[in-house]
This record gives sequence, structure tokens and C-alpha cells, in this order.
Amino acid sequence: MFRWRVELECGCKHEVYTHGEDKYPDDRRFPDLISQCRLPSGEFWCTTDHGPAQKPYRDIVEWVDRKVTEFPADPVEPEYDWMDAEDWAKIRKPKPHSTAFWRVKLSCGHYEQVCTDVDWKPEDGPKLVSEERILEIRRDSEESWAAADDPGWPERVSSETTSGR
Repeated sequence: MFRWRVELECGCKHEVYTHGEDKYPDDRRFPDLISQCRLPSGEFWCTTDHGPAQKPYRDIVEWVDRKVTEFPADPVEPEYDWMDAEDWAKIRKPKPHSTAFWRVKLSCGHYEQVCTDVDWKPEDGPKLVSEERILEIRRDSEESWAAADDPGWPERVSSETTSGR
């Protein structure tokens, strides 16, 4: 058994064990703690909380398998303390429903989970919204910003970003 101290791109250091004098940590495929699949060789899952970090978008290169899960009807009252009844009424599913959970392989070699409608198939491709829906989403966002304590937020952020701040 050989013990290694490995420094990851994030700067964190972890102990890794290998079997054999000529076995190096980057030869192994370590487990992805979320998908329960093996990461590509040489990659390691950092368990340190680095706070909210934006993940890069990756193409799905393989739809590996799918599991359909049945859910009961949602309760009439909101399930969350922070949600008001009006918002809950918009997203609530009053009848039992099903969702398909796909395990997918990304172009970087990692595996993730994607949710779809049960009758959707990969060959159906993505569902794009209409121009009318895009305008509706923008209107709703602008109304939300206007109702906030800081209605100039979107404009100020974009000007601060362009000024190098």
C-alpha cells in the first residue's frame, strides 16, 4: 500500500492510497460521490465545500439508462415554509405523476442525472420555447426587479461589469 498526498486544481490536498510501487494516483478511477459512477482516470472528487461555483456546460454524448419514478399528488398546502400559496398553486401537481430520471455521460467523461417527461426520448431533441414565451419570461423578470428594493440592479451590475469592477 502506498500513500500519496495529492494537490487538486482547487488547491485542496488529499491523501490517496494505491496498491503497488508502480501504481500512481492518476492511474485510478475514483468514484463520483453523486452519480455513483467512476470518474475518468486521473480525476478526483473534492469533498471540500468551495461555496457556489458555476459549472461549465457540457454536451451529453450518451444517454446511458433511465428510471421512471412515480410521485403521489402534491399536498394542497405549500411543502416549504418560504413559499407562499400563490406560487405553490402554480407549480403544484394535484394528481399523481411520473418523471424519467436519465443517467447521462457528458463530453468531459463525467456522469450526471437529467430529468425529463416520461414519454420523451433523446431523439426528440430539446424543447425550445416560443418567442412569445421568451418575451413573457423577460417581462416577468423585469417586474420582479422593479418590485425589489433595488430596481436598478440589472443595469448597475452590467455597467459595473463593463467598467472592470
